[in-house]
Amino acid sequence: MQGLADDIASHEELARVYHGEVDFDGTTAAELQQVLDASQGKLAHITTPDLVLDQPIDVPSDTHIDGTGSRIWCEVPSALFLVEGQRGVSLENLDISGNADIAVFARDASDLVVGNCHIHDLRGKAVVVVGSSAYFHILDNEFRQNRQGGITVGGGSSYGMLRGNRICSNTGYSNWMAGMVLTNVDAESPETLWSSFPGETPHFVERHTLAGIPASAHDVIVRDNTVEHNQSSGVYLDGVYRCYLTGNTIQHNDKEGMCLDGGTLGCFVQGNTVADDGKRARQSEAALALDGMLDFGYLEDGSAVAKLPGISLDNAAYNTLEANTVRGNWGGGIKAVRCAVRNVIAGNAIDDNNRGANDTFFFVGVELGNANEELQGEDLDYLPSHQNLVVGNRITGPHYAGVLISHGCEGNIVSRNVIRGNSNFAILCGSRLSTDLSGNEYDGHIVSRTILPFL
Repeated sequence: MQGLADDIASHEELARVYHGEVDFDGTTAAELQQVLDASQGKLAHITTPDLVLDQPIDVPSDTHIDGTGSRIWCEVPSALFLVEGQRGVSLENLDISGNADIAVFARDASDLVVGNCHIHDLRGKAVVVVGSSAYFHILDNEFRQNRQGGITVGGGSSYGMLRGNRICSNTGYSNWMAGMVLTNVDAESPETLWSSFPGETPHFVERHTLAGIPASAHDVIVRDNTVEHNQSSGVYLDGVYRCYLTGNTIQHNDKEGMCLDGGTLGCFVQGNTVADDGKRARQSEAALALDGMLDFGYLEDGSAVAKLPGISLDNAAYNTLEANTVRGNWGGGIKAVRCAVRNVIAGNAIDDNNRGANDTFFFVGVELGNANEELQGEDLDYLPSHQNLVVGNRITGPHYAGVLISHGCEGNIVSRNVIRGNSNFAILCGSRLSTDLSGNEYDGHIVSRTILPFL
């Protein structure tokens, strides 16, 4: 990870190389486009305090824009700044709001910086990086109150740094409208961002097996961001590999704090704080219906009966979750929903994640889950979780059980954990297959049966 970080950092300097400066005091998008086209290799300062842009800006290579605090209102149908096939571009100190679907759309771009920008109240997302983009740096921005999430990195984009951003209060309830999305879903243009999602409301992507996907985002570092109060999840990883998420604060998001989904492979999740996520207090009936949870209904406080965990894994393999703090979440701490294979869950502090317990559901510290095999689909495996390591965690607070292992799960090792304060069981195992439960310190009891009616 450190070698990757050093490599990415060396390209940040390349993205900011300019020779000379120019001021832009115009009032139209056409004027700005003309200045940028004539000023490649220079730093353009926008000095107009309030600027209305009514057409997309095609950003050339070796272009650098400093917003100097100017407020930009955009009146464009798709994306405001287009960085397509260009390199050596920096967009900094911009305050962007308005009716655009996307503030910055980058495809097949390299050596790109988006820094210290405030992008808010758009119809769609703040930043989208797709195609084969490489060496992109999304740094120290605030993305707030956009209607389809904050950042999306998709396609085969790689060698990126997402650091120091504050991504808060964005809306949209699809997983792909989370605060941060890393995905293998690609887009040829801003207009086709949702073309892979059927229906009037884009919610789940339409695709088949991972083998049919040409490229996935990889080698991206997500570090020291604050992701909070989003209507969907905080961070959503979808079929990506070799990504690193460290030191982030992910809290108060209405769905999961973080989800590793759809074939996510070999990612490293360390030192994050994931708290107060998964209440599902801002999900409409339509959203719950799309997630298959509407039949469970709502509680008296208006939140959904079905809650979500701090961190979930679903069709995810060889990922490491280490030294994270997972506390106060509504639908469990760390949950392997189904088909989690050879993941390591080690050294985490997992506390009080049963806040959403009700007459229908209870929640646990760590769950190794299974699913209804009758629901088998073409894009996901509905299979038990197997050969995972759950070691050295401290699992405290009134979870229904510290650890739960569902029927059919095999070859998992749950060892050297400290489990305290659980309301019913320390470890609840419903699998008749091989499971190592040795060396744990715990309050209460371990229940291991070949048949448990609710597992």
